[in-house]
Amino acid sequence: MKLPFFSKEINSLWITLLLAAYFTFGLNFVMTGKIYKILSEAEQLPFLFNATVPLVFLSLFVIVFTPFVSKYIFKPFFIVLILIGASVNYATYHFGVIFN
Repeated sequence: MKLPFFSKEINSLWITLLLAAYFTFGLNFVMTGKIYKILSEAEQLPFLFNATVPLVFLSLFVIVFTPFVSKYIFKPFFIVLILIGASVNYATYHFGVIFN
């Protein structure tokens, strides 16, 4: 039995954007929070400047992830990257460790 919603293909552009959004908003919220804390202690900055922090992360992740959206290296690379990202997010959230 083949279910119709599992047979759809996703374009590589959408996969790159979805993964970049997941890494930006899902796995990077602690770092973004620390950046916003530093920016709030600084002088009054315009709202648009503060809104560019996630956009910069999103665009950097898209640039970094685009070369790895190949048919043969996509799944192994992103499985390992998501596991590492989740581990780093856990350590950052629970222990306050910032990884470069």
